[in-house]
Amino acid sequence: MSTAQDLCQDYLPIDNVCSDPKRSQVEKGCAGCNLSGSALVQYWAQNNCVDVFSDILFTGPDGEREYNQNNLARVQENVNHLFETYRETNKITNVGQSGYSFFQESLRAMCQNTAQTPGVCSNYLCNRLCPQYTYDDMGNQLAIADWCGCFIDPPSDELSVYQDAGVQCYPLCHRASTIQQYNSTNGRPLTCSGQVCVIDDVSFNLEQSTIGEVNFNVMCPGCPVTSNPDNPDETNLCKCIISSQDLPEVLAEEGINANFSNYCGPNSACYVLQTDGTLDQVECDQFTTEPPPEQFPWTLFWFLIVIIVVGILAALAIVSGNNHQPSDPPSTSNKVNNKSDRKTNSQK
Repeated sequence: MSTAQDLCQDYLPIDNVCSDPKRSQVEKGCAGCNLSGSALVQYWAQNNCVDVFSDILFTGPDGEREYNQNNLARVQENVNHLFETYRETNKITNVGQSGYSFFQESLRAMCQNTAQTPGVCSNYLCNRLCPQYTYDDMGNQLAIADWCGCFIDPPSDELSVYQDAGVQCYPLCHRASTIQQYNSTNGRPLTCSGQVCVIDDVSFNLEQSTIGEVNFNVMCPGCPVTSNPDNPDETNLCKCIISSQDLPEVLAEEGINANFSNYCGPNSACYVLQTDGTLDQVECDQFTTEPPPEQFPWTLFWFLIVIIVVGILAALAIVSGNNHQPSDPPSTSNKVNNKSDRKTNSQK
């Protein structure tokens, strides 16, 4: 199995990027030569730098439009210089945090552009950005997980969990928003088999903090139950590799264990991460237990009771108030009539 570090090549120098006579002025500008801060952002807004890099990477020896591995290093040098320039004034960080710039999203889009610029960011991510962080750091920082999920290996004791799955199946790499590793020979991304699912505490915490609700389909979207085309009566279940310190309680709270037997096949492997950092394999049958029964909503119940009681007391108070209102005083017409009667009687 290749780890992220196994796929990482030595850092390419950037000293000659801005002085290389073979590079055009536009290419140098896209690499950030003699630019910084807002000037760099403005240059990219005025020039299609992704196309500039793509044209270099996809120009064959005879000028035909095809992926050219021999030009990958040249574009990676440009991108290395670009990132160094950007990080003089900004950081790769979460939206809204100190040092963030919206230009970061343009850079990430370039790194994720499989069709035009595959692998151009790998050298910088491997050697400069991602080594600053640990695997656990990514569980708390979505931006770092998006940039480095395929470039940071899990702790060495956990690597055995992934066995033949490869870096492309790391929990934080096998995500749509993560920048992928590429095959430098053909420019294609390394892909994880759709029948492999890897879950660990870090990936679980990241997804939970990002979307709030986690279920099996969220954690392993590529693991549906599919029929074997060679044998319609046979189903291909996913190979699930799951490691958690609180197996299976943590995932049970989100209902993932209730779906486990529907998705994970007999070749699945489940591990408990011990307090000393070692991993113990356990029976995956632990995941087939039903999630904890739903608790009766006592808080809501008593709240409704209080509302009802208050409503009844208010109604009684209104009725009682109406019953004790004073009688209406005699009308003016009655008083006039009484005076008239007395006057008539006196005359008699």
